[in-house]
Amino acid sequence: MPPNTLIESLDRLWLHLESCDLRPILAGGLALAFWGNPRSTQDLDLALLAPDDKTFSDRLYAFGLRRKTADPISLGLFELSQWNLPIPESYLEIDVDFLISDSDYYVDVDRHAIAASFDGVSVPIRVMSVEDLIIHKVYAERLIDQADVVALVQQHRDRLNLKRIETWVGEFGCEAIWETCLDRSG
Repeated sequence: MPPNTLIESLDRLWLHLESCDLRPILAGGLALAFWGNPRSTQDLDLALLAPDDKTFSDRLYAFGLRRKTADPISLGLFELSQWNLPIPESYLEIDVDFLISDSDYYVDVDRHAIAASFDGVSVPIRVMSVEDLIIHKVYAERLIDQADVVALVQQHRDRLNLKRIETWVGEFGCEAIWETCLDRSG
C-alpha cells in the first residue's frame, strides 16, 4: 500500500469521525511512526472511548466503510472492531481497526492523548501517548510489539512516566513482559 494512500485515507476518515462528534486517537503503526520508530504498516488503528461499536457503526456505514468481521472481537483490554475503507477510484481498500472501550483505562488513554500535526493530514489529530502505546504493545505480547517497546523506551526513557506504565501493566498482569522489555532496553 503506498504510504500516501494510507495518509490520505486517514485524513478523509479523521474529518468524517470528527464531524460525527467522535474523538479518535491514532494508535498502532502510525502512532509508532509519530513517536520516532517507523515500521511498515498498511492499516489504520484508531482508539475510541465508547461502550461498543453499536454507538457509532451507522456513521461508519454512512461514510462507506464495510465490516470486515460480523462482530467485534473481545481482546480484554478493548474490543477490536474491524472494517474496510474502500479507496475512491481504486480497487484497493484500507483495513481500519477500531480499539473500543469505556473502561477506566480508556478514560485515561483519552485524557493523555497528544494533540499533534501529522504530515498529510489537514487537521490536528490526537495520537496515543507514548506510555499508552507502550502499554498496548506490552499487553499484545507479540515479539514485534516487544521490539517496539524496547525501541520506544530507548528513545523516550528520560520523559516516560514509568509509574503510570507500571501501574497499568500491573493491573493487566503483564509485569513480566514489561520487565523483560525494560531490561532489554539497556
